[in-house]
Amino acid sequence: RAAAGSDIAPPDPAIARRAVARRKVFSACTGDKCPMVEGATVAAEDLYTGETFKFMRRRIDASDAELGGIISAKHGVLDPAELVETYDVQLPRLPNSKKVDRTAAKEIVAGPEQLRKFADLVGDAEELFFYGPVMYRALMRDLLQRAQSRGLLGRHIRVVEAKGGIGDIKGSLGTWAGEGSAAPRILEIPAAAVTPPPSAAVVPRTAERVRLQIGSVK
Repeated sequence: RAAAGSDIAPPDPAIARRAVARRKVFSACTGDKCPMVEGATVAAEDLYTGETFKFMRRRIDASDAELGGIISAKHGVLDPAELVETYDVQLPRLPNSKKVDRTAAKEIVAGPEQLRKFADLVGDAEELFFYGPVMYRALMRDLLQRAQSRGLLGRHIRVVEAKGGIGDIKGSLGTWAGEGSAAPRILEIPAAAVTPPPSAAVVPRTAERVRLQIGSVK
């Protein structure tokens, strides 16, 4: 709660946790979205109601990981707290084909603004889990490689990218998220608190790691 007589609102607890998280998930959007009246907006993390997205939220809510960002077929990189309207857009397809047009899809996350936004959302994270269909994961890899090549992010960042069917991907995410201890629930941060939030909110990862596909993106 802000100090008496202060116009400064206290930081959002979810944003505070996300800022100090060392493990983050970047997720694809889903076709299913919450019902909304025209012109209404909602935080991006609350917009998507597909089972894969809800599964991801349940798993990371009980871990030390946080949702770092969302890759949207319409907006490109989304901050989970960003207010957006509902939409019905898919990744572009090749003419007369159900296959994704990779060149056109990359344009969704092209440009310096998208790159800077992605780098800011990664922040000081040490490990990223890229979650979603293969083309969305390709866009995430492209963003990370571009950010690293421009010095916006370090090359020490480890990437977990589960492959296979959606069942395999969900299972790998559940195992990965279970490595850490439950994340502390920050209920309130004084308006006068220093930024970034106290490092005590960071929970160490366990020493033993599951056998997932983990490696540095070159």
